Amino acid sequence: MAKVESRNFKARYLRLNPNEQRRVDMVIALLESGEYHPLLRWHRLRGEWAGHQSVSVGGDLRIVYGKIEGVICLIALGTHAELHGE
Repeated sequence: MAKVESRNFKARYLRLNPNEQRRVDMVIALLESGEYHPLLRWHRLRGEWAGHQSVSVGGDLRIVYGKIEGVICLIALGTHAELHGE
């Protein structure tokens, strides 16, 4: 499955340590193989992120993404607090 990354996602990814980057890469590979994999802890989002989905990278780190015509659009990467402005 094809994927695109937002500028926000890329910038946040580059600020992660190498171990976190490897975890993100593994999660993206799982997401590309099937977004409902149980390790992803997939769920739909509401509020400001309505229409998007979220998957867990581990710990409090999450990926927010959407799908458009079979393309995974990686929109944001961060902790729950960072993503929801808490």
